[in-house]
Amino acid sequence: MSRSSFFVGFGRSCVAVGFRRVVGLALAGGCFSWWLRPSARSFSGLVVQSFFASRSAAAAFAGRCSALVGFAVVVRPAWSDAVAGGFCWAVSVPVVR
Repeated sequence: MSRSSFFVGFGRSCVAVGFRRVVGLALAGGCFSWWLRPSARSFSGLVVQSFFASRSAAAAFAGRCSALVGFAVVVRPAWSDAVAGGFCWAVSVPVVR
């Protein structure tokens, strides 16, 4: 299994999506933790960062979010004490409040 970042989806539009919708998708997709944080690299200024134990669950969530926001979303390796072994996958999605 590869432990490197990858992009899911494509597109060129930037659609503002509410954070509650993204969090709902993340929880429904099996995320074990999430948080809303500021991001200077996000067109909206905020991102929801979601953490998944499974690479495939993270990729599926990123694909759904990519279709919502209109561009590729990155899935990257992360570390969390909430997962056995600590290794997990993080997905950050730009959102609005």
